[in-house]
Amino acid sequence: MYCSKCGTQNPDSAKYCKGCGSALAANNAEAAPSENQKNFSLNPILNVIKKVFSSTPFLVAMIAFSVHAGLKTINILQIPLISESLRFYLDEFSLGSTFDDSFYLGFDAFLSGLTGASLISLIPTALLIFAGWSFYSSAKNNGDDSIKTSPITIAKVLSVIHIVLSSILVLFSVAIMVLVSTVPFPEDSADEMTMQLGMGVIIGVFLFLAAVLLFNVFFLSKTVKSLSFIKHACENLSFSGALSKSLPILLYIFGALNGLAIFSGNLASGALGVSYICIAITLQDLQKEIDNLIKQTTLNQL
Repeated sequence: MYCSKCGTQNPDSAKYCKGCGSALAANNAEAAPSENQKNFSLNPILNVIKKVFSSTPFLVAMIAFSVHAGLKTINILQIPLISESLRFYLDEFSLGSTFDDSFYLGFDAFLSGLTGASLISLIPTALLIFAGWSFYSSAKNNGDDSIKTSPITIAKVLSVIHIVLSSILVLFSVAIMVLVSTVPFPEDSADEMTMQLGMGVIIGVFLFLAAVLLFNVFFLSKTVKSLSFIKHACENLSFSGALSKSLPILLYIFGALNGLAIFSGNLASGALGVSYICIAITLQDLQKEIDNLIKQTTLNQL
């Protein structure tokens, strides 16, 4: 029989639930299912997925990520205001006459292009928000004995695209470093020292960029691994492979780093940090539920 409070499967002869300790009614198996019972599927693996992804941590993660996207959109729409601020400060320091109208027209055009490009970059974020809320809604759906996997597919495809783009940028950074290192030095010793210093700075910048991008590829590959595991569990009602154990740790690190931005007034990054941390908690809860289910299944087979 299944517990009407937590959905844990128990032996028919059990008097108390193994999951929450609640007393099990003698006629529980014959009685009509309660509203709480309807929250759970007859399949224990689907129960675990629905329970974890309809929980408070995942809900908070989605709210925080949606807030992050909203605040980021507001920040982007304020980019054109930079031009007005520039004019104000130049006038304050009596430098307004230094630049003609063509400069301001060009600067305004640049800001407009930057605003448009930034808004376009929000499309993947909007798709992730749609996928996340869709998956939460499906997990929360009491009347459906299944769960949508299309949101997982969306998140997985976006992650793979990001991996490809990051890998291309890594190769580009390596190519720049190789090209810079092969530039011949002038014969004048003073110019040679200046060029060596400049090349060192350029190589250092692109080396740092490549390291960040490689770390991002590592993070996204762990994300794809976990998404594949969850999708397989939803579609086949069985476990294949394992969740990435390092992904929650990485999410906690990213969450803490983004959370620090709150002290500088960057609320958008702060909201993103909260989302990362809540996703890490969700994945850890999922791993615990899976471990408990495997342990319970093993005991039942003995």
